[in-house]
Amino acid sequence: MKTSVLTSAAARGATEVVELLLSAGAAANPESFNEWTPLRAAATQGHAGVVGLLLAAGVDPNLPSRSQSILMEAVASPRWWPKPDCLEAVRLLLEAGATVGPGDDPALVMAVGLSAPPAVVRLLLETGADPDATRSDGAPAVVVAVKRRDARLVDALLAGGAEVDAADQDGRTALMHAVERGSDEIVASLLCAGANKDTKALDGSSAHDLARAWDRHAARIWMGGKAVGLELLSVPRTVIIQRASVVRLLADQQQLEQLAMVVEHALDDLGISQFHTLAGASAEDAHRVSDRLRHAQQDHPQGGNLKQVEITGDEQQTIRGALFSLAYGPPMEMPPGLTRVQMEDLFEDFNEF
Repeated sequence: MKTSVLTSAAARGATEVVELLLSAGAAANPESFNEWTPLRAAATQGHAGVVGLLLAAGVDPNLPSRSQSILMEAVASPRWWPKPDCLEAVRLLLEAGATVGPGDDPALVMAVGLSAPPAVVRLLLETGADPDATRSDGAPAVVVAVKRRDARLVDALLAGGAEVDAADQDGRTALMHAVERGSDEIVASLLCAGANKDTKALDGSSAHDLARAWDRHAARIWMGGKAVGLELLSVPRTVIIQRASVVRLLADQQQLEQLAMVVEHALDDLGISQFHTLAGASAEDAHRVSDRLRHAQQDHPQGGNLKQVEITGDEQQTIRGALFSLAYGPPMEMPPGLTRVQMEDLFEDFNEF
């Protein structure tokens, strides 16, 4: 099916042409290949004038779709086409009652997960979005922003009224996640907003404990510490840190075993051929690195429950490829106990370090 003239004009932002076509009787929402309708095209490219014309012509922004909702297409557009029209397109869609798709996370949470510009997050908050909206796994928006290491979005959410000590399903607050990731700028913002360093997660750890266990110098001092340096402290950790040499991974044994399980799951679910295509590694590569992760016996000098394991650069890419395939690849079954959004978190953490 060919793209309609109206859709082509909408994608280019040709407002006058769209107006002429509509006045001449062109169907405002013609059938299209892959649901590339005029409204979706205009929203994706951030052409607010065209979006307004189509909405005025009666196009429903919430028609059932197999694709991402039109609202989220517009929310994502400023990341690629930053201009005032993009924000205006989002505002027009919200005023027209546009929503996310059935089963999707709230628009605010999805915007944060996409690392949308803060201006988009502020607009969503100004138009009624709940600053404490949670992702499908229970993680509040501010925690998602910290996991993306985006200080701008953390500040925007806090300014919009987000609860600074809101916790995820494990009782871990934004401050705990920021400390573990070494995001000093975010730690400072959260502490200035009144974050409690002593709030306990379900595993009994606090942000203060994590700062000591990971030896986050600045965070320790900001939280009232009088000294810095290595300290023997057993605290459950939720991220894996990579250190350059061969490649050194630092984590709890439980996290390393989970990572091994994820690699094996990706191989089993994708099959040898597709795993090689998507992850860029062989089955032998996957088995070798998962075995190494499961049998990390070396304690880190920092002590406590921290383990370290050295892997090659190729093995690092095997892990990265498996994580990416599960987080952003084709629809597939997720590893036991993990959702797709949690796989995105694992990939973003691994990729960052």
